[in-house]
Amino acid sequence: MKKVRVLRLSGCRHCKELMDRLDNVGIKYESFDADEHSDLADQVENFTGIRNYPIVIVTSTDSTPVTYLFKASSTEEVGKTTVKNAIKIGHLTTDSLVDNIINLTN
Repeated sequence: MKKVRVLRLSGCRHCKELMDRLDNVGIKYESFDADEHSDLADQVENFTGIRNYPIVIVTSTDSTPVTYLFKASSTEEVGKTTVKNAIKIGHLTTDSLVDNIINLTN
């Protein structure tokens, strides 16, 4: 079973857009405000080197690696990189982000 968590900023229109899309396609997720959960935000930033929001963290109960997905800025595309036991995937659009979440959770 996959667990989806969204690390977001209050007032971030991209974060709201993502959560609205996840709601519309029926993906269940937990939402965490990065300012209120700075320890989690710091862990993610230290691990990925990224602090663009929203950041989606997909975990599994089996031995599948943790996957971090995030909406990259228009000038930044990180691509797909294996880091330790996790995968970072950067995306430019909310559509591609949601498509990858759907693929990871099905």
